[in-house]
Amino acid sequence: ATAPLFTNEQVKWTDGVDGAEGAWKYAVTQYWIDGATYDFAAIAPYNSYKVTEAATTGVTLDFTNNGETDLLYAQNNAVAGSAHSKVGFTFKHLLSKVKFTFTNGYDATNTLIAVKNIVINDTYAKGNAVLSVNTDKALTAAWTAVDADATLDLAFGDAITGGYIAQGASEQSAESLLIIPAAKTYSVTFTVELYYKNGENNYTLVKTYSHDVPFAANFEFGKSYNVATTITYKNIVPGDTVQYPIEFTVTEIIDW
Repeated sequence: ATAPLFTNEQVKWTDGVDGAEGAWKYAVTQYWIDGATYDFAAIAPYNSYKVTEAATTGVTLDFTNNGETDLLYAQNNAVAGSAHSKVGFTFKHLLSKVKFTFTNGYDATNTLIAVKNIVINDTYAKGNAVLSVNTDKALTAAWTAVDADATLDLAFGDAITGGYIAQGASEQSAESLLIIPAAKTYSVTFTVELYYKNGENNYTLVKTYSHDVPFAANFEFGKSYNVATTITYKNIVPGDTVQYPIEFTVTEIIDW
């Protein structure tokens, strides 16, 4: 006979007392039955999702993203009741992790930039994941949007650690955030401030440029992405225009 022993059972870590080892605990103790086999699945964190379907081959769940809550899944099938050992779980990430890196690509050492307010717009706020594990225990997660119109703007903060990005240097976004995996074109917005250095600690803000860039990506679950961009005089100005370097030429030398 087949009977579920655990249905959305919360498992909590409990610290040991008086030198005893800690352990994962749940409310109502269940016992092994010799000759039976068991299929186990675990999702973390507890209550961050809604299971819409469960089977021995996997589960289907709904998830609402906030950019910070991780979502993990583990499965251990065909465990023999005669083993009488702790059930082991290897958790895998179901979301994608994203950060940004900006490099100052100017060739002038007195030209500095600051990149601020980095945002990926129109990510999916709600997703549905069909999870399955094959005979080799490889996990697949097929994500679809629950509501394509329910979107979430992910704010990564600024990339100005130390104040400015010096010529040839790179800085990462203040935040690394989680995104529901999808293949789509996003809008990435940010501003670039251009500074000239006029002394040891004297920086003059020349101009601020606001960017709204289409970004086609195919984010896959369980992977971490670093979106790297180099800012130069050729792309600091939004659109088709560029900054042009100041150049000199001698047109004529008048006789003495």
